[in-house]
Amino acid sequence: MIINGETLRSYRESKNLSQAELKKISGVSQKTISRIESGKTTKSNQATRKRLANALGVHVSDLAKPAGEREEVERDLKKLGYRKITTYIDSETAVAYAMIRHRYGVSPKTLIDMAPLFITILAEGSLAWRKRKAEELSAAAEALASVSSDAPHLAYANAGYIAGDALEDEDKSIADHDIFGEKISDEAFNFGFDPGQNNPFADYLRWLCKGIDASALEIDPHGQGYWKADDCMPDFRIAPAVFEAITGGDTWAEFAIERGHVRISEIPAELMGREREAERVVWIALKIPDEARKERQDWLDSLPEIDLDSLGPGKAEESND
Repeated sequence: MIINGETLRSYRESKNLSQAELKKISGVSQKTISRIESGKTTKSNQATRKRLANALGVHVSDLAKPAGEREEVERDLKKLGYRKITTYIDSETAVAYAMIRHRYGVSPKTLIDMAPLFITILAEGSLAWRKRKAEELSAAAEALASVSSDAPHLAYANAGYIAGDALEDEDKSIADHDIFGEKISDEAFNFGFDPGQNNPFADYLRWLCKGIDASALEIDPHGQGYWKADDCMPDFRIAPAVFEAITGGDTWAEFAIERGHVRISEIPAELMGREREAERVVWIALKIPDEARKERQDWLDSLPEIDLDSLGPGKAEESND
């Protein structure tokens, strides 16, 4: 039995795996995978066929079928219990996926598979954190009340009762697993809470990230209040310094990776050193198709010129964001 190269590629791409990642999962060399997919070889031993099939979650016989239409491959995957998720992500999120793959070796598919676990852990962690904060506030309010009972001239300390009223709503919000605080007390708004700047879950993530190395994660790079799409999640960047080092800060190299014209895992290992930066940047930028490059350049040319000197101190950097 032989493996159909186009079929192998279809299954691999359906799982959003690069050849290098399929190599890690299957134990089959990338050279062999490349030769099979390109049609340079039709020979493969039984062990190779079995490893590739197991890694892709299909039967060995499926790899021998003609590629046919993409729908046929998707039907086969559905029979095995797979479901397709289709959505759009912005360029910064695409880079985040790429950097997670580069830094930790975790593929986008694994991230999608593990997302329910990650969100549950963070959501329950945020609720527990809020409960601890509520207990601290309750203790502080009781302390204020005890002070005023001993010293009537400090009766204004009784204002702590407002916190007590608000805590009832907070307890209910936590009990309802209201992670974004949509049911919190109106008193919070009266005292300056602005959902356009924060929410309980976003605040928890910011608190949690205080002990994380900035080289691994930068949260709120544009300032607090910038959300990822409409998800009420704080803006973030994964390993921003590493990404800048890979692209050399070159606009076209960044564009190539952001738009998926090249994957970081596809960059030749010999070009990844600091001393080969110039060559690496050129290699990455050359992966942009001519049409995509022209469209991008036309868009850049259409942007109005900005006199950065006229913006004043600190404004030039802000405009570049």
